[in-house]
Formats: sequence, structure tokens, C-alpha cells
Amino acid sequence: MSNDKQNTENPLENVQSHDWNKERLEQLKQLMPDLFTNDGKLNVSELKKVVDPKSVNETERYEFRWFGKSNAKREAFTPTDATLVYDEDKSVNPTES
Repeated sequence: MSNDKQNTENPLENVQSHDWNKERLEQLKQLMPDLFTNDGKLNVSELKKVVDPKSVNETERYEFRWFGKSNAKREAFTPTDATLVYDEDKSVNPTES
């Protein structure tokens, strides 16, 4: 009778669902690795800066700083329609680049 009990166990008891959260975090890590710490954990304060940079009131401490650093980081990811064009007359070394 104990053999019958083993055969009639619910096969769904050991089934685990797909970890969608882990998959999304891995995708985010591929797209924006700078949002993650060295330990691989999501840095929520950096994520907030990306999502809504104007709402973040930050104080930068214990890091390489200069006036306008936060603004420069925001501006770096601002969309633009400008195009860089090579200007041979103003080039310092046009034959070596």
C-alpha cells in the first residue's frame, strides 16, 4: 500500500513557476549595468534618477564630485537631434585620425 501512495503523489507539488522578477532584473542589468551595485543588487536611488531625474533631491558624498555633475549626468541621456560632422579644416591631425 505504501507503493500506491508514492505513485499517487501530486505531480504539481514540486513544480515551481517561472521567476519573472529575476528575468526582468537580468534584462535590466544587460540594458543598464550602472544601476546595479558590485554585488549585483539593484540600486533603487540610481533607478529613480533614470525614471524621473527632476524628482530626485540628492546630495553626493564621498565620491568624485564637481559642480554640475548631477546635471551633466541628466543631460548625457537627454535625446538630441544634433549630428556630429567631420570638419577637416578645424581638425588638429586630419591625416592621423
